[in-house]
Amino acid sequence: MTQWWNSAYNDVIIQLLQSIVDCLKHRIQNTKIRGKKCELNEESENLKGLFERELTTYYNKKQCMKMNENKGYEERLQELLEEKEKEYVAEIKRVQVECTSKTMSLELQLEEMLKTIEQKDKFITKQIMVIRAYKEKLELNRFARNWPSMHPKHTLQQSLKKYMAHDIACFTFQVQQAGKRCVVISHKTAIECALSA
Repeated sequence: MTQWWNSAYNDVIIQLLQSIVDCLKHRIQNTKIRGKKCELNEESENLKGLFERELTTYYNKKQCMKMNENKGYEERLQELLEEKEKEYVAEIKRVQVECTSKTMSLELQLEEMLKTIEQKDKFITKQIMVIRAYKEKLELNRFARNWPSMHPKHTLQQSLKKYMAHDIACFTFQVQQAGKRCVVISHKTAIECALSA
């Protein structure tokens, strides 16, 4: 029983350390995701700035063309400008859609990572409860074995009830180790085990 307890305790310690390492990895990945979001925003801003510069260049050229009497060339330039404007608008929309899609994908990945961390936290909490319950049972058995044989039986029961007053209600927990069997401990069963030990 002691060997099993040592093995179970070592397994829980290893799982706790692995969970801490996984949490640190998730934090690093979250930092990388935020960096990618910033890069996407910078790319969008760069395209907007490029479009504004091209538009300013065009208006400058148009202003120069107004002083030219060649109206045919000005009309052709107007058509080219409209085509360019349509191309830039389409490109900006495409980049915005792509950035939105990537951002949503990164957010979903982040949510999945957070869910995984929460599940591991719950698992660790359950394992800690299992360890505490098992330690309480061992302490109760040790208390019953060390009780002097000269005392009456009902005195031992009263002392045990007082010792376990903080845990009167029954509780169930599942040991997720090599055996993977369900163990149920109650106040009454614990006292009977202690008396028979």
